[in-house]
Amino acid sequence: MTTPRIDGSGVAPTRNFTPIPSKHRMDPMQPAGSAHDPLPSKAPALKRPTVFLAGLTLNHESWGKATDFLSKERSNGKPILYEAAKGSFHEGGPGGRTLSSQEVAAAKMILMNPTSPAQAPSLKQHDVAKLMSALASASTEAGKLPAGKSLDIDVVTHSAGGHDLRSYLNNLDDGSVKINNAVMIGPVSTGTVMADIGNKTLGRWTSWVPGAAGRFAREMKQSSAEMHRNSPYTAELNENFDAQRAKMKNLSVIATTGSPTPGPEGMSGLDGDGFVEPTQAALPGARNFKLQGGPGAGGATPISAAIDFAQTNHLKQVGFSGVIARMAQELGR
Repeated sequence: MTTPRIDGSGVAPTRNFTPIPSKHRMDPMQPAGSAHDPLPSKAPALKRPTVFLAGLTLNHESWGKATDFLSKERSNGKPILYEAAKGSFHEGGPGGRTLSSQEVAAAKMILMNPTSPAQAPSLKQHDVAKLMSALASASTEAGKLPAGKSLDIDVVTHSAGGHDLRSYLNNLDDGSVKINNAVMIGPVSTGTVMADIGNKTLGRWTSWVPGAAGRFAREMKQSSAEMHRNSPYTAELNENFDAQRAKMKNLSVIATTGSPTPGPEGMSGLDGDGFVEPTQAALPGARNFKLQGGPGAGGATPISAAIDFAQTNHLKQVGFSGVIARMAQELGR
């Protein structure tokens, strides 16, 4: 399989994936232990409000293990939820009490439920923009942020959530917030073969499927079109990467291995997370980390490979203890 070559030029050249031209150095993936390393005994105190953006088809619940760990530090409090469809913040979950500006301004963990979890980054970026503006407005109304000033925040993304954040920074950033730490877990930075598959299989037939199933299929078709290997949308994001990077003081990428991962030349063995390999997730000007998968990594039998696919796969990686530990460490910068 041909994957992006990581060198010191700030470019990931490749025949098969969308390159990322950049003035920043592309640092190699740093081995950072196991995706299943134990959590620290003590959670860190978050330095600033931290926004969590879930991956495609996922919602706030995907961050449950991460926020449960962070909530062990009393000063972090409990996470609150922004419902993009309603434009309001809620306590606990979708049915929770609507929060006041003072309560929102005091929150350290902010989750977002997008208008639709399957929507493409070109659409979800509008939900992200509304959330960022609402956070800043709440802090201003609560007397914690002078009018016209940017709110200092951190952001953690998973999978396509990285595209959602980068789309917002590329197209809709109005200065409401200033990002200190951005931590991207399993981003599809240069595209993914899984989206290739979706782009090819979700054809015109989706237009006549009725109801929620049809809407979901059409949304997945557009999402696949924006995140496949040769997507014009991803190409545009990557061409403008340096402008996005300038809006994030610190950037970290966390990738995992241990799952069979499809590539342009077939399955890659256990070199990725089931959707992307670490070199496809890496970004210039970032601290790029690779966490090893479970018992199937390296010379696996079919049985151990199947076990590993269940343990270390793209959709669940934000719940792995080693990933959460690394995320928490990067938020401490």
